[in-house]
Amino acid sequence: MATSGKNESGDRAILRFLLRNGRITATAATRFEQAVASTGMSVHELLEKEGVIQQSDLAEMLAQSLRLPLVKPAALPIDNEVVKIVKEAVAFKCAIAPLRVDERTIEVATANPLDVESIRALEFATGRRPRLAVATYSEIQEAIKHTYRLEESLDQFLKTVPAAERLDVKEVEEDVKDLGTSIRDAELAPVVRLTDLILAESIRSGASDAHIEPNTEGIAVRYRIDGVLEERFTFPKWVQNPLLSRLKVLAKLDITERRVPQDGRIQVRYRDGLVDFRVSSMPAQHGEKITMRVLDATTGLKALVDIGFSDLDLQRIRRTLARPEGLILVTGPTGSGKTTTLYSFLR
Repeated sequence: MATSGKNESGDRAILRFLLRNGRITATAATRFEQAVASTGMSVHELLEKEGVIQQSDLAEMLAQSLRLPLVKPAALPIDNEVVKIVKEAVAFKCAIAPLRVDERTIEVATANPLDVESIRALEFATGRRPRLAVATYSEIQEAIKHTYRLEESLDQFLKTVPAAERLDVKEVEEDVKDLGTSIRDAELAPVVRLTDLILAESIRSGASDAHIEPNTEGIAVRYRIDGVLEERFTFPKWVQNPLLSRLKVLAKLDITERRVPQDGRIQVRYRDGLVDFRVSSMPAQHGEKITMRVLDATTGLKALVDIGFSDLDLQRIRRTLARPEGLILVTGPTGSGKTTTLYSFLR
């Protein structure tokens, strides 16, 4: 990964801030300034290494002193629009993580809001007035890597995730318009592997539904197994947009539309059969929630005797099915076996 450009005035500003707040002496400030120049380390890393102040404590002090919000960039989804405005080289040079953008302003996280030179350089490069939030230096570096080197970050992340079976997605003949960055992110090999993991695990575990639910800190994947929702995976927030885009592309949903519910379908070849996923996206507080109904024909068709009825109920059902007319009412919660029961009746 590229390193951010050295900014001596920004380092001095941090050291003066700590000097004013009684955390270091003037002699120590001079020594740290010389050490930063000779070692190539950031002033934040050096101060933490020397036991002067933790990065998290320094970020909190800066945020409180300057009355700026303290943020966790990893808990925020990547905004593809802001990536177009702030180039990778600018982010590294200014040591900022871009968060959000509008026509006049750009919100960024920085570990050094006292670095006037970098803030001016960012304003010049983007043509927008910066709005600052504070994060630790390590969090900024990680956020830059996740934002601009998504494939590399996902590859690293997937080393901690169980391997998935490769699924063959059966394409539905429909036009898909070019949607730029979101489409490209959705087609990255690690994003494909992550999506395959979620789909394959839902089939393997016999789930009736899969829920992909963004929350404040990340994204949770839950499966409904035997009528009970079980959380199986949790992924960091920066995975959210490419993962949801991949699922929406496969389901032929409009990935540019995030404010209204949408419905679609994914069909995959799993081992020797085809499995359908009925996909619904729904706007939610922390990002779109996606629910997928798993319709596996190979496991859904059961004989009447295999459903689990008592002998007495089985006799009553067969007697009722033999009648030329009438009504059988089948009720129950999601995943309780209503559809399976009806198909067994038809058989």
